[in-house]
Amino acid sequence: MACMYPAPNNTPEVLYPYIKNELLKLFETEDNWIANAANAAATLGFLMPQLNWAGFYLYDGKELVLGPFWGKPAVTRIQIGKGVCGDSAQTQKTIVVPDVHQYPGHIACDLFSNSEIVIPLFKDNHPKNTKKTTTLILLINSHCPVYGIVCLLYYLC
Repeated sequence: MACMYPAPNNTPEVLYPYIKNELLKLFETEDNWIANAANAAATLGFLMPQLNWAGFYLYDGKELVLGPFWGKPAVTRIQIGKGVCGDSAQTQKTIVVPDVHQYPGHIACDLFSNSEIVIPLFKDNHPKNTKKTTTLILLINSHCPVYGIVCLLYYLC
């Protein structure tokens, strides 16, 4: 059973390495992706007050289906190539959106979201694997400008 405490302070230099270490501790003893995704989303939401949603979408072979998340209820299915998540799954690239209100085709789940980052995650992510298939999409929404999310990405990766 995991026990987590708030970070000693919320400066990026302290908070983001703390989050990474907390996630690694949670993943050490668990290999089930659902349990790890649920704990990852909850950890991000618990430790980062500037977030209003963090979670995962699973690619089921034809579309993205809502998985474990922290935040308000969300869209349950997203077509590949639709919205930021669908675009990320299609291009297999991380997409940083500084202003979601300006993103063509953005799928709004929370009117308070102003920025987001979408990170595609792959099964068997090995450099020699040329046939990568997006398995999961990590979506992080914030009511704040994108800067904080980019800092988090730097420390987590």
